[in-house]
Amino acid sequence: MHAATTKSRVGPWTSSLLLLGVAFLAGPRPAAAQIAERLYQEACDSGDFSACTIFGLMAELGRDIPQDFERARALYLRGCEGGELVACTNLGLMYEEGVGGAQDFEAARGRYRIACEGFEQLACDLLVALDRSEAGAGDERRYFKRGRVADAETTTALSNALVEVPALEIQQVSNRQGQVTLGRLPEGRYVLRVERLGYAVLVGELEVPGGSQFLILMEREEAPDPDAPGRIEGQVTDGGTEEIRDVDISVVGQDGIRTLSDRRGYFTLTGLEPGLVQVRFARIGYAPRTATLVVQPGLTSEITATMAPRAVELAPIEVTVRSEFLERNGFYDRTREGRGRQLNRLDLDRIDPVEISEVLQQLPGVRLQRSTNLGAPALALSPRVSSLSNGECILDVYIDGVRMSSQDLNQIPPDWLDAMEVYVGAQVPIQYAGLNPCGVVLLWTRR
Repeated sequence: MHAATTKSRVGPWTSSLLLLGVAFLAGPRPAAAQIAERLYQEACDSGDFSACTIFGLMAELGRDIPQDFERARALYLRGCEGGELVACTNLGLMYEEGVGGAQDFEAARGRYRIACEGFEQLACDLLVALDRSEAGAGDERRYFKRGRVADAETTTALSNALVEVPALEIQQVSNRQGQVTLGRLPEGRYVLRVERLGYAVLVGELEVPGGSQFLILMEREEAPDPDAPGRIEGQVTDGGTEEIRDVDISVVGQDGIRTLSDRRGYFTLTGLEPGLVQVRFARIGYAPRTATLVVQPGLTSEITATMAPRAVELAPIEVTVRSEFLERNGFYDRTREGRGRQLNRLDLDRIDPVEISEVLQQLPGVRLQRSTNLGAPALALSPRVSSLSNGECILDVYIDGVRMSSQDLNQIPPDWLDAMEVYVGAQVPIQYAGLNPCGVVLLWTRR
């Protein structure tokens, strides 16, 4: 465990000087470090504000150059003024914690606000937390902690590392950049435990306040058989003296890995794939919960899970009031039969048509014919051909069960409708089958 500082994500490499700096950092030290420092400084001076941000990170962390908090502040300031939101966030943290200069909450708030307005979520979270901290005059002072997990030999970021502060019931997993955010913690010294597949378990001390950022370097530890399945043993309790039986315990993402806790709350899961896993606990009458842990190949991990009682919520009773007019005219019966297409008022509201003809445009098996002439009728056409209408097969239109002389769909506004039905060819209900073999459109108005 190393109590140095590191920061959040950095921007993309945006200049050839910056790329050269990265290349030299990979070379032997100290000569490469001196060249890298010069190249980063030149890139920053030339207006590459991403380089200023990264260079500030190096100065704050003391990586490849001497640790210098005042220099880090100055570099972050240049990056922030150049539009680098991460630099604004990092500078705000230094102001808030008083690192490299005087503690200044207003200056920190200003830098957080700049980054937050640029949609930097961490800055938004820090701004809210700072306001809450100052608003609660009697509250215990809390300090922000964020870290980075990396390989001790290569300093490569390590994702999927489980970072825990047991005394504060904090459990976080490092992201793809190796970052982990613990949030704002009360002052004190806490045991910090870190575990990851392929690495030795690391236990150290986290000092709060200390620095706002910390670096965790993990040593590789190869298992004799890295593919050997692991197992989990544990017990489920209510947090007191009562063990909970018949808890449904499963591993998320590993099908078939499931068991029930016995009468004393004990359980065993075997045949687990090594790596980071989530174990889900569920039982009627208790709030479900999920625990995260690392399964090591060929080894047994132990866990004690507590579940809190919770009242069972019953599904609400839904009451649907149906239209007596539609019921009497067979609308609901035809809906159950599944022939044709029926649309109720909710369906029509979802479509929100200006004219009824717009609804027909969304139904398969029906074409819409409409002239560009103002006031011309809109006609629904069946795919079949009819000798009764010069080849075009036009659907009849009924309003409230009465056949209209005009086959124009837009005879009434859509807002008047309570329901609508469309039938083509043999689908037409027998009571509406007449001389026209094409089909019908049934319009039902509100009552």
